[in-house]
Amino acid sequence: MVSADFTTQVRTALEGHREHPALAALDEGTLTALAEFCTALVRANEQLNLTRITAPEDMAVLHVLDALSAAAFLGDDPDDPAAAGRPLVDLGTGGGVPGLPLALVMPRRPVVLIDSRGKKARAVQAMVAELGLGRRVRVEAVRGEAWLAARPPQAPAVDVVTRAVGALQRQLELLGPVRHEIARLVVMKGPAGDDERAALDPPADQLGWELTHRDETELPGEAGRRVILVWRPLPTPRDPSQPRRRRR
Repeated sequence: MVSADFTTQVRTALEGHREHPALAALDEGTLTALAEFCTALVRANEQLNLTRITAPEDMAVLHVLDALSAAAFLGDDPDDPAAAGRPLVDLGTGGGVPGLPLALVMPRRPVVLIDSRGKKARAVQAMVAELGLGRRVRVEAVRGEAWLAARPPQAPAVDVVTRAVGALQRQLELLGPVRHEIARLVVMKGPAGDDERAALDPPADQLGWELTHRDETELPGEAGRRVILVWRPLPTPRDPSQPRRRRR
């Protein structure tokens, strides 16, 4: 049973991390909405196993701060005027992370939360309704690559974010055939992310991807390190018989 003051507890935990770059610029209303998201997730978790992280401090760090570490790579792009209103797609959303926290801090973005497991998708849909996000956020119970492949030809490219959905190699392989639907692919990884990138076989450019940015952030306490890899799709995969283009 979720305690009556759970939202307040999460809100207090978030206030304790106000100096973190992901929270520093947020207004009080958004901070409260993020705490309400955690409450909605814990409530849904009582009916269906969505997360093992349920303590207020842990949720503040591992669900909210961690999710928001991707926001800097999904925001406005001075070289791409369409980025501000581009749909954001969370592939393998699970319990709505990182998609729902990102939706709360990016109010101009339409958001699609995708999970192939129907029960989880329905639980997240109920959370979307509880948070009052139904006009801007939708949930789809389908495999991510299938959803991307089925989009209308005239639909604008989307930004995609993934977190805890499997090996980097597998993600780039699965999304390679539908990469023309993607403007930016933001892959959130733990400390092993760099090792996974180094071990790609074939290399990313032969799968149709180019790494444009790599970043890392230390989460508070002993929560660990988050590695973020930002990819852009290539028009065509590199022919393995051709030399690799050097980045300047």
